[in-house]
Amino acid sequence: MAAQYHAGDVESLTRRALGWELPLARLTWWVRGESVPGTPVAEAVRDQQGRLVRLQQDGWHITFVHPVANDQGGLPQRLDLKRDAHRIRLVIDNWR
Repeated sequence: MAAQYHAGDVESLTRRALGWELPLARLTWWVRGESVPGTPVAEAVRDQQGRLVRLQQDGWHITFVHPVANDQGGLPQRLDLKRDAHRIRLVIDNWR
């Protein structure tokens, strides 16, 4: 029988199932190229257009890759997230 996990929030659930916290709630902000409001930022580096290119928040180091053409309203096309030994790459093919 497959293991079943229960938790009060998604971060606690992924921590139980994976053994580490997948930052799904924070991705809501990060995927749009923004820092999470109300949470301290250790580092925020912006490019000449004012877009985040590097962010350190909640122990995560996030690198934002933006398309060469600025036709996506400043939204990133890729995020590389690192925390300890964990690496996540999120690629956005198309924004609607």
